[in-house]
Amino acid sequence: MRDTGCESGVVRRQLVDAGQLTGECCLLLRIDNTALLAEKAVINLRSPFLSGEVKALCIPDAICDVIVGNVDGAGSPEDPDLSVIVGVAMTRAQAKRDAVTKPLRVPDMERHRGVDREQLIKLQQEDPRIQELLDADRTSRRGGKVVSFEKARGIVYRRYEGPGHSVSIKRTKDKVLSNFYWPGVDGDVTRYCRSCDVCQRTVKKGIVPRVPLEKVLLVDTRFKRVAMDIVGPINPPSEAGHRFILTLIDYATRYAEAVPLRKIDTETVADTWRTRGSAE
Repeated sequence: MRDTGCESGVVRRQLVDAGQLTGECCLLLRIDNTALLAEKAVINLRSPFLSGEVKALCIPDAICDVIVGNVDGAGSPEDPDLSVIVGVAMTRAQAKRDAVTKPLRVPDMERHRGVDREQLIKLQQEDPRIQELLDADRTSRRGGKVVSFEKARGIVYRRYEGPGHSVSIKRTKDKVLSNFYWPGVDGDVTRYCRSCDVCQRTVKKGIVPRVPLEKVLLVDTRFKRVAMDIVGPINPPSEAGHRFILTLIDYATRYAEAVPLRKIDTETVADTWRTRGSAE
């Protein structure tokens, strides 16, 4: 705040560190003619009226954080430096303007770099275990699936006959990732499972889970506990304009009562409930 009636700078004492105090004190005369012994401190100030190193008096109960008086370098109250923005809260426009552009996070390509077709063919040819599988030309069964190896265009593939998935997308991903990986494996497995013809025909959809049973409260007093519900809106409304029905049922006697309502705002429902009697 800029105060032309103050001959010094003032800062709230709670905002000053002990290292900023100079050890000097000054007798300050307030506007109500009361005197206060205030400590002096050197602070770094950035405000529309004054910026830089300033000597200020520390007051515990100052009306604002900083008061800029008639000190050297203080600007006119009519001509503040609007380029200096002072405030605890930062607006979204200011944050966007002052934001530092963060570099795009990209994966370590050297770490995840794959091999090209020629390198894969060369590595498979150098692996004696792959050559043994090709020479044996055997077919095995794993979990009810027929597994075999074949060579196409120089690359050895593991072939599954009748591939299936393990009930859920997550289990299928875990099963695939236990032996294989390729870029986009999550999306490929998800699309494969969702496009399964057998699952689309057999899996039941929209089944509401069963609600666990709870103990039924035994009510032995009439109108001690009632159930209330609202029916509507009903179209067309009645001749009197009623579009809703407030229903009340007593748990003990099963006595039912229905009250027509034109609207179901809080005040209307509360007034109807009060006139009909209340329960626990």
